[in-house]
Amino acid sequence: MDTKFFRIVIAVTVLSVLQSCPEIKEECNDTGNVTRINDLVKITPLKKIYTLGDIITYTAYLPALVNFDGNLVNIYNKTLDSNARLHANPIFFLGNQTTYIKGSQEDANGWTNVTYNSSNQMYELEVKIKLNKLGTYSIISGEYFEVIGKDICNRYRIDSKIEGTDANGKIEFTVQ
Repeated sequence: MDTKFFRIVIAVTVLSVLQSCPEIKEECNDTGNVTRINDLVKITPLKKIYTLGDIITYTAYLPALVNFDGNLVNIYNKTLDSNARLHANPIFFLGNQTTYIKGSQEDANGWTNVTYNSSNQMYELEVKIKLNKLGTYSIISGEYFEVIGKDICNRYRIDSKIEGTDANGKIEFTVQ
């Protein structure tokens, strides 16, 4: 009797847990929405040695018309996202004075907003960076842009790198 009662309690518990699980939906397969366009990010002037207080310009220009596996997609028209997100190494921004000319800083989430310009159909970022931090900067370039629409599974990713990286994807310079 105790064994039968125990089995009924277990069965009822398992059934109630299964009924409370949310509906399992198919995950997005967005592998066709990822591509690589090198050298979308630039540092000018790019030198091996800077003097404390020098100003560099950090720019990123992402065209709205992007080739994804042979399909040209206007990522702005598809997503209506007016601010692409640039995920980049923060070493340039931390401890240095930054002035955003185009785009904006996103404090909490670890990216920079790259603003869409409808007149040239480009997402644009331009930041003046006053080098206030002494030392060697060693950066592995692995920047990527995300453009995200409101609909589910409406996301595009464009991998890039900083123009002028070495064969290992690295940029090094010193501020003295």
